[in-house]
Amino acid sequence: MNALHSSRDAPAVAIIMSVHREADVGHFEEAMASLRAQTYRELHLFIFADGPLLLGHEAVLEKHLALTSGNDRLLRSERSGGLPVALNRLIDAALGNSGIAYLARMDADDICMPERIERQVAFMQQHRDIAVCGTWCIEFTEPGVAAFHKKLPTDPEAIPAFMLTRVPVAHPTVMFRRDVLEEGHRYDPTLPRMQDYELWSRLVVAGHRFSNVPEYLLWYRMAPGFYSRRTGIARAWVEIAMRLRYARKAQRMGLGLMLRLAAFFLVRVSPESVKRLAYRHLRN
Repeated sequence: MNALHSSRDAPAVAIIMSVHREADVGHFEEAMASLRAQTYRELHLFIFADGPLLLGHEAVLEKHLALTSGNDRLLRSERSGGLPVALNRLIDAALGNSGIAYLARMDADDICMPERIERQVAFMQQHRDIAVCGTWCIEFTEPGVAAFHKKLPTDPEAIPAFMLTRVPVAHPTVMFRRDVLEEGHRYDPTLPRMQDYELWSRLVVAGHRFSNVPEYLLWYRMAPGFYSRRTGIARAWVEIAMRLRYARKAQRMGLGLMLRLAAFFLVRVSPESVKRLAYRHLRN
């Protein structure tokens, strides 16, 4: 057995996940089962019920959470407040446990490889300069059928420039070092989308370093409406404004960026068929 996950001195990891009543119960079961199948054992599951859930969700929670032992936590809200509010509540709760060294994200419809947390902890232990790490992931719609193998940058020096037009880490793969969040960094609760990019941009500008474990450690579910949600003039302007704000703060403005953002805008307002083609062929 690997000493990292068998030792009593292994750093504890809090998995933070939010679930709401619209989440597919079967997908939620798969996500939770994949966490319980992790090879890394020093895990605490921190789950947020974002408003009332269905009986199926409650059954999954009862099956997989170790609440009586105090190892896991279940937080609830009477009404849905959205993902950033839920994640901020979970972060605060996890930081309340002084034994937690790392906080890792997970979505309620994705599937972790069994070695995901073990590999990320080993990476963070080896690279003490990295504040946030993600992993490569496999995008899918049909179970077990890969639609796309998504690689993201592993060189911390490349990520600030990469962020001008792309998101540098896949949100459900992220692992934070505890002290980064103890500085007070949180998701912006006013943002209905791109909360992750906005947080990453603040962290990068503050000098925190990002990387990705160069292994496919998560199956990322492309839910129905994946492309349709990424369209429209209003959304395009919001995303461009967010990238320009980051570029100004990071002192990375330039003509090349403006041209790339113009191309980004055209893709965002294009028909779904064009968007699918661009997403598959222009993002590598």
